[in-house]
Order: sequence, then C-alpha cells, then structure tokens
Amino acid sequence: MKSDGEPAIVAVREALARCHGGRVTPAQSPKGEHQANGLAEVTGRHVRDQVRVLKLQLQRKLGRQVLEDEPIMPWMIRWAAMSMSRIKKARDGRTAYQRQQG
Repeated sequence: MKSDGEPAIVAVREALARCHGGRVTPAQSPKGEHQANGLAEVTGRHVRDQVRVLKLQLQRKLGRQVLEDEPIMPWMIRWAAMSMSRIKKARDGRTAYQRQQG
C-alpha cells in the first residue's frame, strides 16, 4: 500500500498493515514526487465516485438523505473499493483481484 508522507495517511497505512497481519506492505512515495502517487490518486477518485453513486442510489430508494456519520457509510466505502477491485476490468481484460490472485 503506497501513500504520501502526510501524517494522517501514514497512520492509516500503518494501522491497516497491522490489522491485515503482514499481508499489506506499507510504502511511501518520495517527497515531492507527485507522479509517484498518480495511480493511487486516480484509484481514490474512482472509489469516491463509486461511493457517490451508491449513496445517491440509496438516498433515492430511501427517499431521504444519508448522512456521512450513519453506520452504512463505512460499509459503502469498503464495498465500493472491493467491487471495483473484483469487477472493473483493466486493459489486459483482468480485474485487480484476478491479477493479485493469479
């Protein structure tokens, strides 16, 4: 898992590495090298977009606003990231999950 050197992001990255029992390898981009985070930033934008779509759909079905502090939001963020990893195909025709699992 790669991130920039922002203290809050580093703390999250380190916590995730601890929670996953060594299956996550923390890495930090070189200072001042914004292009090194390019793929991570694009992926983050895609996940945010997917969360927005899921949230809008849920709000339409419920007929009310869904607030950011509601219990469904952490699940929705995780589901958006997981669904993109397992469903969205890249140029090679495989998903990120397929590339990782072989």
